[in-house]
Amino acid sequence: MAIIDELRRVVWPSRQETANLTVVVLVVAIAVGIFLGVIDFGLNRVVEETLIP
Repeated sequence: MAIIDELRRVVWPSRQETANLTVVVLVVAIAVGIFLGVIDFGLNRVVEETLIP
């Protein structure tokens, strides 16, 4: 019964807030993916040019 009472007090986000936060998460995930990809590509080039002649 305590669980049901606690769930009644939860403030759920609106549909608009959920959509906005979803977009933010997707944009940040894509930006981090691109950033890490560029870093990986750069480090790969450095290793190939310095360690593997």
